[in-house]
Amino acid sequence: IRGQGSSKKCPRWIHFGDDETYLCIEDRGFGEKSNHETYHHVGVNHIGIVVDDVVALAERMREMDYKEGLHAPDHNSRSRYYFFDHDDFEYEFVEYHDGKEKNDYSDI
Repeated sequence: IRGQGSSKKCPRWIHFGDDETYLCIEDRGFGEKSNHETYHHVGVNHIGIVVDDVVALAERMREMDYKEGLHAPDHNSRSRYYFFDHDDFEYEFVEYHDGKEKNDYSDI
């Protein structure tokens, strides 16, 4: 478990995986829809993938016409971009700058 908790956006969430990838699972309650308009895949929020250069990756994704989601505000230890595949499943691409705060979720 890399992180878990709750926020205004989601009553209960968990990130689990390793240093390279992880899954974000949300529990919004039985029959409750996500407050993210684009989310319609029940249960799974997104898949996170660690990359070396997230800005370059985001540019390539845009060039290939992938739909862009949230560009999360930069954190001291990471930069994140979100994109949707052709089935509207979301992927988070994250570049870590400082491993010490890798799993700091205080900004969620």
